[in-house]
Amino acid sequence: MKSENYVTYPFVYNHLNDLVVIPIVATIGLHAIWMVKKNRQLRVGIIGLLSLVMLYSLYFEYYLPLSNARYTSDFWDIVCYAAGAIIFYIAQKLP
Repeated sequence: MKSENYVTYPFVYNHLNDLVVIPIVATIGLHAIWMVKKNRQLRVGIIGLLSLVMLYSLYFEYYLPLSNARYTSDFWDIVCYAAGAIIFYIAQKLP
C-alpha cells in the first residue's frame, strides 16, 4: 500500500474550531431569539458576545483542564474565541 503525502496546517488542526464556535453559537442563539420575539431586527450585542467569550474561556480553558487531564489550556484558543466574536459582530452588521 502506497502512503500518501499531504500537507497539514497546524492552525486549522488546532484552532479553527475555536474560531468558529462563537459565531455558530451566537447565530443559533440569535435565530432562537428571532423565533421567540418574532423580530428579525434584533442583534446580539457586545455584552452578549463578551459573555459568550468569557463563558467558553472559563469553561474550556480554565475549568476543564483543572478537572480532567485530557484537556489542556491554551491562550490562543481564547484569542480565537474573541476573534470569532469580532467576526460575528461585524458580519451581523452587514446588510
